[in-house]
Amino acid sequence: ALFGDLATVRHQNMTGHKYLPHSPERVIRELDDIVRRGSTSVEIMDDIFTVNRERVFKIFDLIESRGYRLYFRIRSRVTLVDQLLLERFRRIGGRAVSYGMESGSDAVLKLMNKGTSVAANINACRATKKLGMICQSTWLFGWPGETRAGIAQTFRLIRRLLPHTFNFCFLIPLPGTTIYEEAKHCGTLSHDWSVTSTTVPYIRTETWPELAPLIRYLRRKIFFVQIDPRYLAQTLALMIRTNNIHLVAFAFRLVLWNIGNLCGEAFGIASSAATHCGE
Repeated sequence: ALFGDLATVRHQNMTGHKYLPHSPERVIRELDDIVRRGSTSVEIMDDIFTVNRERVFKIFDLIESRGYRLYFRIRSRVTLVDQLLLERFRRIGGRAVSYGMESGSDAVLKLMNKGTSVAANINACRATKKLGMICQSTWLFGWPGETRAGIAQTFRLIRRLLPHTFNFCFLIPLPGTTIYEEAKHCGTLSHDWSVTSTTVPYIRTETWPELAPLIRYLRRKIFFVQIDPRYLAQTLALMIRTNNIHLVAFAFRLVLWNIGNLCGEAFGIASSAATHCGE
């Protein structure tokens, strides 16, 4: 599951406990139709495409037999890839793999009941990049028990690995999950789900009793990763290799957006201090 217990219960609540994948033959028929329509890039939307290794290799075999000229992106779990699987994926046109890495702290991953490790995050990212594929990553913050030190470990790992993309998510406690019920029982659930409310529930923690300070803290951390010369050089190299000028334009807009946010926060703090002194 992408977010451990959270996503497992979410999908079970929505779809039940059964996993019913399309057969490899059905997947190929859909790809045949995609090719006839003239598409050149395909994202396979399975949350964890590599969960059934035998099925995955059968699909790879069929794709290879067709001789498609397609680029593929898949989603996987860091513990469900290895050198052989990634090499086969690259051979059939694999361009990118997206992983839910969640944290750079083994202690936090254990709290999440994720069933992975920092070492597995490192191995998956390095193996993917070594084969010339794009490594996309997702990280989760706001988990009860996570400290500033844990977040610092996560950002140190990101700067060490430099995945090509990094998406940041906050823990959203969904009804029916263990963490939602525990937060509700302990009184740490801020707001609750309602058809009349636009506020997303949040779990108050000792480190982050409010969500806004955590968001400001993460924005600063993200900004310094984005302006890391090694990350900028990697993004430029990727743009040249894939002939994708839009990627650099997007990265540039993202950095400007973060600068605007940081300047806005600084202006707000200064204005607040000036007002306080005036009083």
